[in-house]
Amino acid sequence: MRIYGDPEALARTVVEREAKNAESVIDESYQAALKIIEDAYKKALAEALRRIDDEYQRLVEAIMSKRSSLELELRNRVAEVKSKYIDEAISRAVEAIIASKNEEWYTMFMRRVLEKIAEEAQKYDRVIVKVARDDLEMARGILQTLPAGNIVLSPEPAPIKGGAIAESEDGSIRIDYSLDLILSLNEAKLRLAASRALFGEA
Repeated sequence: MRIYGDPEALARTVVEREAKNAESVIDESYQAALKIIEDAYKKALAEALRRIDDEYQRLVEAIMSKRSSLELELRNRVAEVKSKYIDEAISRAVEAIIASKNEEWYTMFMRRVLEKIAEEAQKYDRVIVKVARDDLEMARGILQTLPAGNIVLSPEPAPIKGGAIAESEDGSIRIDYSLDLILSLNEAKLRLAASRALFGEA
């Protein structure tokens, strides 16, 4: 076998060519590895950001839910306190009404109530009228001035704050002109008036 030229020079040429090829392969491998690492990093980063966002949303929802719960609890508590003060105001108003039963307005009220009962009593043979214990004397005096003779004042007082209740003798008919019923029917208006007076709102 015959070799032409300088064997060392030839060897250097081959080595240099192969070294360049090796560098090229290494560089391509490095770039490929770098891309894989970058892609993996981006994927991991995206996953981490997604988890952070999910946790953030969860915390926001939890805070909003707690806030709503606290706001509802606060509104309920405020409503309870307001209701308590309104109840007290109405109770004091009722006490004031009862305390003023010896005044002229109440005498006029009782006369009108008993006159209305006398009108209704004409339809029945006998009507029994019941009033509060402290109204017995007043009612007896007013009834004596009325023409209806079929009205009987019960000596037993009615458990009412004022006004009068009338019943037919057999108990089948009941006419209620008590202060209790009047206050009950007007409770919504009274509470509204008390709320406006106390809090300046409905």
